[in-house]
Amino acid sequence: MTNKERLKRAIVEDFNKPNNYDKIMNKIEMEGKMRKENNLLKWVLIPICLILVISGIILLNNKKENTLEKKKYITYECNNVSLNINNLDKTDITSLDTDIKTVSGVNIPYPFKVNEDGEEFIIPKDLTQIKNYIVYTKKDKDSKKYDEIANYIIDITNGSDRGIVIKYAMDQDPIRDYYFREENSKITTINDVDLKIYKYGNSFYTIFSYNGYNFDIETANITEDEFTDYLVSILR
Repeated sequence: MTNKERLKRAIVEDFNKPNNYDKIMNKIEMEGKMRKENNLLKWVLIPICLILVISGIILLNNKKENTLEKKKYITYECNNVSLNINNLDKTDITSLDTDIKTVSGVNIPYPFKVNEDGEEFIIPKDLTQIKNYIVYTKKDKDSKKYDEIANYIIDITNGSDRGIVIKYAMDQDPIRDYYFREENSKITTINDVDLKIYKYGNSFYTIFSYNGYNFDIETANITEDEFTDYLVSILR
């Protein structure tokens, strides 16, 4: 008997048909069951994934809404504005002596555009004291009356060492008690408005035209970020 014949005989004699048939059928059934379970798991996982995706979107939207609620001035991208500041030294500033009369506690025209949503301007929280002024000059040197309006002033302070003074006039530049050269000054543009911004010590100065008025704004102990936020908020 050849090796091939012996192998064939051993396979035939040792092969238990009922037993191996049961094993094969059990294996087929197990594989079929596993496929069904995998399909079931797949269809269960799909809605779970959808739920997770939808939940993630809702959470992101809620987070965004909460962020917007906390940030009152949502229309402004203050962090994207970079000020081009012209630094001054003592020799750049010259004092001016002008003959004026300042009247406080009066009604003055409001120079800024008011948003329909009632959004306020971004002012440091400690600046709670606001006063309005009208600056008058004489028509001529010989006149005894101060009957010409030179400009208006809004003075916003903390009652101590921090503040923002907004001077504005319609047909002329506001009067200031100092002078510095503006030639070759760097320009900052905010919402299509060109400004010249200067810094001396702890003060910022800016000059620009907006909404039909000429502005001259000066600060005291206000940070650059606070000044940027304020400028962006008023230049709608």
